[in-house]
Amino acid sequence: MNTPSWYIARILMQCSVEIEGGQLFSEEFVLLRGGSVEEVRMKAASKGESMNHFYANDAGERVEWSFQTVLEVKETVDEELQDGAELYARLCSEAPEIVP
Repeated sequence: MNTPSWYIARILMQCSVEIEGGQLFSEEFVLLRGGSVEEVRMKAASKGESMNHFYANDAGERVEWSFQTVLEVKETVDEELQDGAELYARLCSEAPEIVP
């Protein structure tokens, strides 16, 4: 049996309320522990399902967030989690957008 490692799972959630210009999605980064990518992918899907929820917004509309898929599962860059540990890295051919 593999020694459990730390993984980052990217989970995609979708909002039922449309915003100007299209739909609203949320990309959730979740830290999980497991013995393999396959095991963690299953844990991530369960976590995504548990994140389904709804509420009424200020306009009284029902807002529902629903799990769509697990986008990616990657082992953390640093094995030991401590202050300043590198969790996730991704190479890009274009500069990523800055999120305010």
